Amino acid sequence: MKRPLVITLLVLALLLVLTGIGAVLFFTVNWGLSANNPFDARNVPSVLEENKTLKVDVEKPVTLKINDAAG
Repeated sequence: MKRPLVITLLVLALLLVLTGIGAVLFFTVNWGLSANNPFDARNVPSVLEENKTLKVDVEKPVTLKINDAAG
């Protein structure tokens, strides 16, 4: 009684391992190893460009101070 239970559990464990190996192979073949690569060139760059136009009085001197304390 104990021997068939052990054999069944070992077969189930083997099937789970083979399923995991198959999943890794499937996703590697479909998307390649660069599917989750942070250095991939296809990723959208995180660059922000901001333009602002301010009305100033042309008779007074203007001093522009930029606070760039973003983390």
